[in-house]
Amino acid sequence: MEPNSNIFSEKYHHKHFSLLQVTFWDTKETITKNYESLIKILKDNESKPAKEKKNYGITPELLALSYKILTEPKEREDYLYFLKNYYFLAEPISLQQLKKNYFNKIFPYYIFTIKIKEKQQIYNLSIDFISKKLTIQYKDKLYQTILSDDIITVNKKFGTSISLMIKNDISKDKKNSDKNKSKSGFKEIEFEPEISQQIDIIYIIISYFAKSIEDNNFYSLLQNDVYRPCGVILKGKILKEHQIKILGKDDRFAVLGSNMIIIYKNDELKEIRNVLPLFPFLMRINYVEKENKIIFIYPNREQILSFYDKEHFSLWMTTLKEIFIGRIKNKMDTVQLLQVNEMKDNDKINKEIKIEIQCVEEEIKIIKDKAEKFTNKMQNNNNNNKND
Repeated sequence: MEPNSNIFSEKYHHKHFSLLQVTFWDTKETITKNYESLIKILKDNESKPAKEKKNYGITPELLALSYKILTEPKEREDYLYFLKNYYFLAEPISLQQLKKNYFNKIFPYYIFTIKIKEKQQIYNLSIDFISKKLTIQYKDKLYQTILSDDIITVNKKFGTSISLMIKNDISKDKKNSDKNKSKSGFKEIEFEPEISQQIDIIYIIISYFAKSIEDNNFYSLLQNDVYRPCGVILKGKILKEHQIKILGKDDRFAVLGSNMIIIYKNDELKEIRNVLPLFPFLMRINYVEKENKIIFIYPNREQILSFYDKEHFSLWMTTLKEIFIGRIKNKMDTVQLLQVNEMKDNDKINKEIKIEIQCVEEEIKIIKDKAEKFTNKMQNNNNNNKND
């Protein structure tokens, strides 16, 4: 049987590592041994009288599927890719907490817009914690790929730019290789975010990426395939309109989770083209109903989702509004809960809780300020239209 090309296939919704009682690091011999032992238990159970039979909640067919997925390289690769996408579509993250070194809530991948100093052009920096890869890309042309075998040193310069010192790198751009290579064999790439406020966030994430390569700790993020439920809320086909007219239009495929949207180039959902975090305090969304468009506005970029029909546009618009309202309400509830707990625990826990309260309250304040500014702007626009 050929593997299903869609990474969100139902066969991946079973917790295959847990079913065979193995981890990411177990060998094929261990997986086989566990599989054979479990099959024997099920066969012995079937031979018992009805009153003595136990309900293990698994079948030989399901165990065989788990064994196939974990031992065949292509199946295993697809399953790990599914886990990464599905789990992190629902994994919460707070940029405010990230600034305070809450590394356990790092995004597995995120796309930043940057400027590389030697070229003075806008590039995308994409970080993938699971496949151990960092890429710097200009439009569809690869500028730099940094893999797990590379040695990375991250430096922050004067609070305005970041440089990466890379050894054993793979580069598609050799023009400045001699100029950038030092005697130690490292190549330096210096870049600065398009928006200076992002410098600390990007520095922390890249530093954590470099450290994770050293620790070889990527798959522990997935917690042995015990992922959060409801990772995928909506899937839809969208239209990509290129800025250069001669390039025309292309299909894209978007998957919505409670905390981010992943945009893929094809319907196999394997080639990621963009990642849109849903941060109510760091972005706003415009709904253009006449054109079936949703515009995501971030400090350093805009992203447009263009839908083919009114039905899908309305569904996405309604769902996004529900997500944002729920996120804001949860923040309010969290503050109240933490304040109650603060009265009961010791000083050490109180200190940690106060940091949590501070993070959440900062986010709520930013959300309220953004909402107030947006409301005022809408009112001014309405007044101007009436005067016209």
